[in-house]
Amino acid sequence: MHATIIIFHILRELLQTNIWDTYGFTGVTQFGELIMEDIENKAMTGFHHQPKVWKRHVDDTFVVITGTYLQQFFNFLNSIEPTVQFTKEIENDGALAFLNVKVTGENTGCLEYAVHRKATRTDRYLNFRSDHPL
Repeated sequence: MHATIIIFHILRELLQTNIWDTYGFTGVTQFGELIMEDIENKAMTGFHHQPKVWKRHVDDTFVVITGTYLQQFFNFLNSIEPTVQFTKEIENDGALAFLNVKVTGENTGCLEYAVHRKATRTDRYLNFRSDHPL
């Protein structure tokens, strides 16, 4: 199960306990955020080597950590909460796409950013007025 699945797992639990009727979708998403914050806090305080960078947006996390600790940290993350399992992407040629941003590590230790465009992009867009009467 990937980290993105946690919201659906939580949704199922809430629907079964009728909490959904009380809190609605906003409550469910906030509950998911609390779980991710708890995992983040445990990851930052429980591992013996802190990542150099930890940035999270909902359930996508960008982490910079020394390569010798990468697998250990990955295993540690997946041991925190059994219902939430992280996946990993490792940089390719010093770059990694994260949330449509291409992040490149420089020799100076700085990170550079550029817009990431998938190889399958076509740059085609629907005309605003096509099949959308006002």
